[in-house]
Amino acid sequence: MGFDGIQIFAGGSALTVLGGIAGAWIKARYGRTKVDPTPLPVEVAQRFVTCDQCQAHRDAIGKRFDAQVQLFSKVSDKLDLIEAHNEDRAKRMHDRIDPIIREAAATGEAIRQHLEDHRRKKS
Repeated sequence: MGFDGIQIFAGGSALTVLGGIAGAWIKARYGRTKVDPTPLPVEVAQRFVTCDQCQAHRDAIGKRFDAQVQLFSKVSDKLDLIEAHNEDRAKRMHDRIDPIIREAAATGEAIRQHLEDHRRKKS
């Protein structure tokens, strides 16, 4: 069995691929990468807060929180007052409308009775 061109070509391609892989590995292993300019410059800066500054900040936050609690309390009280006024208004409106409803119901009943009497007379 002899060698033909396809076997030589396949063997040469395989050696080329292996050589490429070995070259990439050597370059990655022993090569150095340098990035210029530095994308994220880091500066060592020490900033500390004293205990007094921390306490002043906490006190300011506490005052703001207390002010919000007081505002919420005022709004809640106002909503309760509005709800009480609305309940009173609804009760007064029902007190005024109830007699009209009773009279309309009585009138409706009288009309029904009248129509029933009228239909009996026709029969």
